[in-house]
Amino acid sequence: MDYKNFLGLNSSEYTNYIKKKFNAELVDFKINGVTLPLAVYVSEGKKIAGTFPKSYVTPYYDSDDSINFTKIMTLVLAKYPVDEVRFRILGLRKQDLYAPWLIEDVVSTSILEIEDGKPVEEFFKSETRTAVRKSLKQGFSIVFADSLSDFYKLYVDNMQRFGTKPRNLDHFNMMKKYIGKKLHFMLCYLDKELAGSNAFYINGNYLLMFHNLSYQKFWPMRVNNYLFYQMVDFGYTHGVKFFDFGPGMKSDTTHSRFKENYGAKEYKIYTGRLYRNPIFSYRELLINNLKLWRQNLI
Repeated sequence: MDYKNFLGLNSSEYTNYIKKKFNAELVDFKINGVTLPLAVYVSEGKKIAGTFPKSYVTPYYDSDDSINFTKIMTLVLAKYPVDEVRFRILGLRKQDLYAPWLIEDVVSTSILEIEDGKPVEEFFKSETRTAVRKSLKQGFSIVFADSLSDFYKLYVDNMQRFGTKPRNLDHFNMMKKYIGKKLHFMLCYLDKELAGSNAFYINGNYLLMFHNLSYQKFWPMRVNNYLFYQMVDFGYTHGVKFFDFGPGMKSDTTHSRFKENYGAKEYKIYTGRLYRNPIFSYRELLINNLKLWRQNLI
């Protein structure tokens, strides 16, 4: 993937949302051919400088030379009066230096990259094309929601099924307020009954899916295949080239295969912390080295 042409989450609307939600100061940290969008904010009583909280960012590369991200984390800690530097990055290239402070996360994301001029169906595997054709015969229809009431009921149902504490409705209203027209809540109905929903964000040539939700009774009708197809088709007609199906646990092979069947490729996310207190930093270094050793990387 060409990260020079990858817009990712680096839009004024999304960064403004981060600024408001976390009361953060936003800066572009530039050094030696790379620009890294960062936020300075307070969390759990600690002042932090790092990539956007609860998210990941993609660096802007102006050079093909290797970038030393370990050095960048040290420079960020030296520049800002913070307790901790936290990085969570999508888009490290093979030549970039990042271990041991940045290591591979337990989550990854899956991205479908569309080539110009090709129908989107050509990127799907045959079993997915069959499932999509079946879903198109069920009588589903798509509505883009202004009100979030139906979406939120579905969201709570899905979070409870997974044993996850749901966010409150204010979280989504705040996203809608600050991200605006780039945020889409696509609802799928069968007659007047809600069957599922995809929530996603579009910035230029990039689409990020926040949520894929559905009621179990509609699974045999391939409602999720329908939602993914409609989302990709909608994005494609609006100039999207990169479809980020969102982070998920690497151990969740079922969902990973589902995304791969739409032509998506898995991309690693790298995460790490560097502390002002050297004791905490050496502890983090030890933990990371143990993780790397277990991954047979050192």
